[in-house]
Amino acid sequence: LHYPLRRQRQMCIRDRTKPELPPITILNAGMVRDMDQNTDRIITEEEFVTYRARQFPQQDKDQNQFLDADEFPHPGALQGADKNGDGKLSPKEHLELFRGQFPNVDVNGDGVITAADKKENRNKKRPAKPKSP
Repeated sequence: LHYPLRRQRQMCIRDRTKPELPPITILNAGMVRDMDQNTDRIITEEEFVTYRARQFPQQDKDQNQFLDADEFPHPGALQGADKNGDGKLSPKEHLELFRGQFPNVDVNGDGVITAADKKENRNKKRPAKPKSP
């Protein structure tokens, strides 16, 4: 008598699960694993930026709360993100740098990074987002 109920329960559990999404390939697998904290194969902007924020203390070798050219190995990015021109990145500047890079990885412009974002599509022009009034 309990077998039909058990089978019905198993069917309900299966019905609630979503099909597994294909893996994200625009980023390396280790980055995806560390960014996608809820393992749904969807990386939100917040997950992307949070991952980068966790790197700041590791990069800040002298622990002065700034990243200089010796600690941040991307001179062009450092120069562009250094909004106050002091030659180093504050935690806020560091976060804004990666917040600004998110759209480059979200190739299709849907607001999340998924398997649909492909490296080969990076150079294709995305439709412009409508401006809010």
